[in-house]
Amino acid sequence: MALLTIIARILLVSVFAGAALAQIQDYTRFDALMTAHKIPDVAVLLPVAIGVQIIGSLMVVTGYRGRLGAMLLIAFLVPATLIFNTSLVLPLQPGFFTEFAQQSLARDVSILGGLLLVLINGPGAGSLGGRRRR
Repeated sequence: MALLTIIARILLVSVFAGAALAQIQDYTRFDALMTAHKIPDVAVLLPVAIGVQIIGSLMVVTGYRGRLGAMLLIAFLVPATLIFNTSLVLPLQPGFFTEFAQQSLARDVSILGGLLLVLINGPGAGSLGGRRRR
C-alpha cells in the first residue's frame, strides 16, 4: 500500500514539477506571459513561483512536512488558476482558448481536491514525515 501512496503523491504533483521545469527552461516566455496578465513584480514573483512549485512538490512526494507542502502548492494554485484560467484578469477569447482555459480550470480544481486530501489526512504511508508506531 505504501508504494501506491507514493505513486499517487508523485502523480498529484507532477504537473507542478513539470511546470517549474518549463518555467526554468523558457524563463523569458513565462516572464512575458505573467507581464501580459498584469502580474506585478514579475522579477520577484516568477522565481518565487518556481521555488514554491519545486519545494512544495518535493515535500508532498517525500511526505516530509507533506501538509505544509500541500499548503504551499494550494497557495500557488488558487491565484494562478484565477489569473490564468478565468476572465478575472484578461477577457477570454472565444474559440480554442476558452475551451483550453475551461479544461485547465477543471484540471486545477481536481488537483486542488487532491492537495486538500493531503492537507486534511497527511501524506500517508511511505512518507518520510510519518509517525512511528511503538
